[in-house]
Amino acid sequence: MKKHIQLITMSLLVGSFFLLSGCGKPKFHTLSGETMGTTYTVSAKVPQQVKIDELKSKIDARLDDINQSMSTYIADSEISLFNKLAVGEAMEISKDFAKVTELAKQVYTESEGAFDPTVATLVDLWGFGAGSKTANAEEKTPPSDEAIKAALTNTGFDKVVLADYKLSKTADVRIDYSGIAKGYGADQVAQLLRDNNINSFLVEVGGEIVTQGVSPRGGPWRIAVTAPKSLQSQISRLEMQDAGMATSGDYRNYFDYKGVRYSHTINPKTGYPVEHRLSSVTVMQETSAAADAWATALLVLGVDKGFALAEKEELPVYMIYRGNDGFALKHTGTMQRYFPKH
Repeated sequence: MKKHIQLITMSLLVGSFFLLSGCGKPKFHTLSGETMGTTYTVSAKVPQQVKIDELKSKIDARLDDINQSMSTYIADSEISLFNKLAVGEAMEISKDFAKVTELAKQVYTESEGAFDPTVATLVDLWGFGAGSKTANAEEKTPPSDEAIKAALTNTGFDKVVLADYKLSKTADVRIDYSGIAKGYGADQVAQLLRDNNINSFLVEVGGEIVTQGVSPRGGPWRIAVTAPKSLQSQISRLEMQDAGMATSGDYRNYFDYKGVRYSHTINPKTGYPVEHRLSSVTVMQETSAAADAWATALLVLGVDKGFALAEKEELPVYMIYRGNDGFALKHTGTMQRYFPKH
């Protein structure tokens, strides 16, 4: 998948999601395809005057535009061109890229640097990114402390400067929007549906979700958060209506070296993979892009610091973490409103 964004996928064992949609009605249609190195699915109540084939073509084209802008696996994408840009130079960027950069700046500040797209240099150093020289996980070895220290000098989203539609850098930083791009893609497909007078839908891009209106059942869209086998008696069902959702997990992309497991989730402040109990974090927000960025930030922070920040920011958050006797669950107070009332 060299031409696509590498994105976190959800585990079928920990923190996975499935739709509980009931029987479909005649006007509901399901569209699906591939994008950003993953897949997308749209379930929407489509007016008769809208041609399904044309709608799918519009969705594919919109997602292709976003991928062309933000994929580090495409040599001439906007993000790749920025990463090659010399310090002090500026380049004109698209509206999409500017919007994502503005939101990334906001979450970077509010999360006190836990969400930091310039962690790309460190991700590559550890062998997990598009610029990684090691493709085989069995060949990966941890970088030296000196290499990590050197990479940290070129980390920090405050070194990325956005002025109108011009982007520049004050240090040799590189950015990776894989922690926000899927959510943004889902948001943009949702807006495309609205523009075509479609007001009841669920959009899912690589696990990140946007909902509006009613499901085929006639009520809110229902999503079940499934826990590991040890917690099957504690499955939480969420009800979404006019909301965005995203999940991040540390359980899929990693490598083992001399008995130590190194996660792909790198702490941008220390330069090392996170070492904590948090396995999966789900966030609800008005947009899937915001939820996506926050889920990434909270996964970096871990259970205790992440949960404390989520409570402070009043974020609806659901966590699955490794407890003393297996996996355990917890959620913030603001997540309660997404649980079924009956």
